[in-house]
Amino acid sequence: MIFFITGESGSGKTTLMKALAARFLKRGVVAGGFLAPGKWNQGRRSGFDLLNLLTQEESPLASLIFQGGIQQGPFSFNEDTLKRGTQLLLQHADNQSVEILFVDEVGPLELRGGGWAKALMVLSDSQKPQVWSVRPGIIQEVADQWNFNPAQVFQVAEVNPADIETHIIQYCPWLNR
Repeated sequence: MIFFITGESGSGKTTLMKALAARFLKRGVVAGGFLAPGKWNQGRRSGFDLLNLLTQEESPLASLIFQGGIQQGPFSFNEDTLKRGTQLLLQHADNQSVEILFVDEVGPLELRGGGWAKALMVLSDSQKPQVWSVRPGIIQEVADQWNFNPAQVFQVAEVNPADIETHIIQYCPWLNR
């Protein structure tokens, strides 16, 4: 069961997902996967880190400064961190103690077969509840690419973490503790 959180760049998708993961953790539900919090310099986004929700470890994911990685839009993505993120998703999908997975975010890089694309193929067949962040303009393309219909799509500007938690628990009552 995959749920989407959608909104434009800078709309608060990661912040919303972080708060949602915290709500599940407070219930005693083990959240896995990762978030990609932005890094800022003088009020402008300068990059992203990869935050492992299970261990709270951070790794540099992307930067405006070209560092020889994969270029997507204005950002240069660290290939080692992309590999680590893919492995992390696959490990957390297999880890029985992880009860809900977060993927922040699925975008053009994945649609071209890069980023987390290989892990998403496995995740899209998993029965484990998942929350993916996806930009509004590519929702259908992402669903088509991995051959599923999202259980629900939440617009970041229209919901709060408690609303999303309630909806996910309606679909996945075993997460209600």
